[in-house]
Amino acid sequence: MLPGLTRIAPIMLAFACGTALLGAPCRAMADVALVPARPTAPADGAMIEPTISPLDVKLAWDAPREPVPVHFFVEVVAVERSAQHEVFAGYVGHSYAVVPLASTSAAYAWRVYTVGLDDPVYVVSEWQRFSVPAPK
Repeated sequence: MLPGLTRIAPIMLAFACGTALLGAPCRAMADVALVPARPTAPADGAMIEPTISPLDVKLAWDAPREPVPVHFFVEVVAVERSAQHEVFAGYVGHSYAVVPLASTSAAYAWRVYTVGLDDPVYVVSEWQRFSVPAPK
């Protein structure tokens, strides 16, 4: 887990569930249980060589069969010594996302939210990490 990082989307989903408690999981109110996506690429801890600027990184995951129609919310953060900051966040309808990154040296972490389309239920994958070394 990345300490100090708060995601707004689940909080907004919690309000959609009709709860007044910020951050309360919608899963507790929904009739279905989703299975988290499993990030597959890049491999956890991978180093991606910068080739062009901006660098497009393809993030991919296995998406288990779900009991309801879903889409995915992808979150990518740059991990720095004192803090993390979001560099990409967005919804996709398939099990991958192409994320443009600055070609500067950095460490990154990413995760995937599986979100019900018609039912405000979601589940989050584990964080995956990768890095981009300084250009040679």
